[in-house]
Amino acid sequence: MRLKLIALLAAVAVGAFAAPAGAGASTGLTEKGVLLPIGSTITGGNVGSITTTSELLGDTVCEMMMFNLELNQNSAATGFTALGTPTGSMSGCVWNSMAVKATNVIVVSLSSPSSSSGAGKASFSYEIDYPKLTCKYTASGVTFTYTAGTDVITFSDAPLAVSPEGCGPTTFDGAITLSTPSGPPIEIM
Repeated sequence: MRLKLIALLAAVAVGAFAAPAGAGASTGLTEKGVLLPIGSTITGGNVGSITTTSELLGDTVCEMMMFNLELNQNSAATGFTALGTPTGSMSGCVWNSMAVKATNVIVVSLSSPSSSSGAGKASFSYEIDYPKLTCKYTASGVTFTYTAGTDVITFSDAPLAVSPEGCGPTTFDGAITLSTPSGPPIEIM
């Protein structure tokens, strides 16, 4: 009986110091370990190239993507949500060795709930003007991934809705770093 009691007390002691159930889940956006306040401006910019891949048109590679978001939710209890402002841009875009223009870049939202661990959702749209064809690409709640403690979100084969249909089934690939306008990287916790 004494051994059972000791084993039970040991199990309770270990359970008291175990990581909480949500450990490793998104707990918000921080700068130097401090949660960013609601209303903060978040700047997104690509790391490497951004690639739009159409089954009909092939790859369009853009060298630069920039956008701003406003943080409207950020806590350990709820994770984070940031809503876009109409200031996005993409440039240096090449398709079939030809320069093409990207326009109307709008990042609607980025979010990662506290229940998420290493993933979040994004919604955005943009257009690319090809010769004799303008394609509008829209991402609605596509998944991005991240490593906790870093400032980079990554999209891999994120499906895009397209218009018109002649643009073909399309995906989006790229890595985006998040920072404040003053420059310090933001950590996704």
